Amino acid sequence: MNGMFSLLETQFLKWFLARQHARSYPDPVKTASVEQVPEQWPDILKWVRSGEEVQMTDHDKVVAKLVPAGVSQPDFVSRAKAVWGENPPGKPLSEIVSDSRGGGG
Repeated sequence: MNGMFSLLETQFLKWFLARQHARSYPDPVKTASVEQVPEQWPDILKWVRSGEEVQMTDHDKVVAKLVPAGVSQPDFVSRAKAVWGENPPGKPLSEIVSDSRGGGG
């Protein structure tokens, strides 16, 4: 049982560190409706120049994203592998989803 408890502690620590890292991201993304873009363009450019992403919406659905040039997107796969390793313990997510839908492996 001690080996199992140690594994749980290790997984919790990895999860906790991943959550701490996730909290270091900037505030929520700014949005502007397509109707607002012409009148808010100077503000939108100011936001983007300062490094923020702006989402353009049409009827409350995101239709475009304006991101600063040269900013790369996070590599979530590499981050997950760094936290949980190449082959994390437990069932694959696809198997969990299949089981929950009554598929059973």
